[in-house]
Amino acid sequence: KKRWFGIDRDFDKLGNDGERSYNLKEIGFKYHLSDLNAVLGIENLVNIEKRLEKRRKIAKTYDENFSNFSDLQLLKNSKENNSSYWLYGMRLRSRNNFINFMKSNGIETSIVHRGIDRNEIFGSKEDLPNQRILDDTLVHIPIHDNLNNDEVWKIIETIKKGW
Repeated sequence: KKRWFGIDRDFDKLGNDGERSYNLKEIGFKYHLSDLNAVLGIENLVNIEKRLEKRRKIAKTYDENFSNFSDLQLLKNSKENNSSYWLYGMRLRSRNNFINFMKSNGIETSIVHRGIDRNEIFGSKEDLPNQRILDDTLVHIPIHDNLNNDEVWKIIETIKKGW
């Protein structure tokens, strides 16, 4: 019901004219995919295990090479969960210097997530100290299906130079 504008498709049956007769009692959304988005989603599942294996291998290489850096803190992954590594994040005290250094070496970084709790719709909370730490220190380095071995090692060697 929530995913179809609030229309209860089980209760609000089609009339003889092919239209539903409904009276919305709550606000809903449109959470179903278009056919085009569904096809893209299905196609992205082709060879998903191979693609995830590649990302996990890159992440393991990053982990092995960055585990002893004093200027960065790797994010911990739970042994119970197997990350898809959509992103590879780390925390840095000097994040802006790092971002600029990587950019000057032709390597893109991203922040991606800033605390959405500061938006008025969520009450603009200011009592989330751990979120503020992430807001100021979290950065992501490249990890994707088309990243080749040479590019992975360029990223590693660039970070090892320091910033």
